[in-house]
Amino acid sequence: MESIWLGKKYHAPQWIRRGYTRICIDESLSPTYLGEPLQQPRSRRPLDWKTIAYLCYIRSEINKLGKLNSSLPNNLRCTHGCAGVTGLYWDSINIYCRSCRMRQNQATLATNHTDTLVSHYFKEELDILV
Repeated sequence: MESIWLGKKYHAPQWIRRGYTRICIDESLSPTYLGEPLQQPRSRRPLDWKTIAYLCYIRSEINKLGKLNSSLPNNLRCTHGCAGVTGLYWDSINIYCRSCRMRQNQATLATNHTDTLVSHYFKEELDILV
């Protein structure tokens, strides 16, 4: 949360994006933590409810990536950097690229997809800072 506060203070959208992405990926964070004020100093504010709602929604979308046979978002890209745009698919256990047929690293997919969702849902907030 520190990077979010500093990003807002110094108009650094990449710090805010990184902070939101960390919150979405960190499985140990609770809604209580997200809504409580930071310990010090008084000028730092907790996240507002709209932001918390977006972060919770993004976290739920990311959790779907780990569920076998769940539908995969169309905008996921191969983690091996192939130029294929035919998408990804589940086999019985893993996720594969339709173009290069290589197995995908699910942690990398989750991080990449989180970045995409954070950029989408917080676009207005991040664009104002640029």
